[in-house]
Amino acid sequence: MSRLHAPPLLLALIVFALVAVSCASAGRGVRPRTGSATPWVVPREEHRSQRLFQVRLDSSEGSGRFRLLLRLRDPERYQIRATHPLFNRRLWSLDVSGDRAVLVDHHQRTVCRYQDEAEIGAIPLGPFPFESLPALLLGYLPLMPAQEPERPAPGLITFYDNLHRRWTALLDSGVVRRWEVAGEEIGIVSWERRDDWDVLAAPAQELDLRLKETLREDLTGDVQDLDIPADYDAQHGCDLGWLRAVEDAPWQEDQGEGDGTD
Repeated sequence: MSRLHAPPLLLALIVFALVAVSCASAGRGVRPRTGSATPWVVPREEHRSQRLFQVRLDSSEGSGRFRLLLRLRDPERYQIRATHPLFNRRLWSLDVSGDRAVLVDHHQRTVCRYQDEAEIGAIPLGPFPFESLPALLLGYLPLMPAQEPERPAPGLITFYDNLHRRWTALLDSGVVRRWEVAGEEIGIVSWERRDDWDVLAAPAQELDLRLKETLREDLTGDVQDLDIPADYDAQHGCDLGWLRAVEDAPWQEDQGEGDGTD
């Protein structure tokens, strides 16, 4: 099992500096989330789309703000790219195809390759399958139950995952509003929808990760392989040094360098 010391979400992960999102035209706005009887599965209605997020990260490793672009064919084939919120400068990119993933850290000029699961620094859930990352970003349960969930009350489900950690999730017409997972190694990790932000919190790890989706549009074409510069170092690991480049970076909602979705 690999340990992914990379841009958290992200994933460990993801991409583009977009600034003036308020002028989103028809077909490019944020849409309501899709309710599901199996909220750990990303519905097909969410496939073949690309999303832009604002991200705020505070952790024991550092803090910063950046933008993420998710280009999603489906949970087994997608890319995430992270950029500086002001200067449209790429920080890192994650390319996932099946059980294989490639992380390109543009700030450190390194390349890391992974297979199957990885421990992602900004997602304190232990070994984490890459195919689960889109579910976390899009507001679904990131890990599936090991067996049929219990439903002790309307809108409430509880279950254990494959690592025997207990999950509790609050649903509203099948849309996830809050979840919490508890385990001996991770302590208590929670996620909730708070105003327009998704908040992932892990007090034991001093982590607070916030994401706000600002744009959605249909994905045209397929997800192409990343173009990896030949001079990037593939012998050493990736780390969180890129956070220093975005620490306390302010948002500029009224001006920008384009939407970053090209």
